[in-house]
Amino acid sequence: MLPGDEIETEKAKEGICPSNCNIKPFDASFPPRLHSCHYNDIGFDYTLSPPPPPSSIDPTTDIQQQLSANAERCHQRAERGKYRRGGDTVDDADLSLPDPPSSKDLGELYIGEINRANRLLLPVSIGPYGDFGPIFRNFLFGQGPRQPLSPFKDRPQANLAHLRATSHPAPFDVLRDCRDCGGEHFGINILTRLL
Repeated sequence: MLPGDEIETEKAKEGICPSNCNIKPFDASFPPRLHSCHYNDIGFDYTLSPPPPPSSIDPTTDIQQQLSANAERCHQRAERGKYRRGGDTVDDADLSLPDPPSSKDLGELYIGEINRANRLLLPVSIGPYGDFGPIFRNFLFGQGPRQPLSPFKDRPQANLAHLRATSHPAPFDVLRDCRDCGGEHFGINILTRLL
């Protein structure tokens, strides 16, 4: 992304999923300008993560580490929910097909269309205290999850989308890259425009 580039918002970005043009999985998106990133679009899908549930604290281990791990699991569940998309409704047109899909099938279909169009879906989980989930932290600061979760069961497109978002050539540590190029203010400008 360069100065002056436009960030497209959900309202302007239609047709990401050809099978249903009403599906808008990107709240904001932009075309990457990095030579090492071969994706056509990078899209962010924002979600607010609920506060972590109260947990019993083991006084024999580091309490801050326990609380951080608990919060991270909440973020990871929120991020994974963006790849599952199982809550999408099956409408009357879908039910008229010879083999009507389930909402899980539709979620996989939509994520598969994003993958095949060479787009990258980055869930942005924002916690109640302004903290970010591991996928967006990795994008901004190069800090991946402390404890990765296991793959999805029976969701190959969701697994592929998650893998693409968390491994090379997905961009990561972009704020450091901006800082190294002398553009700290540009990096902060990108962040404020995305959020």
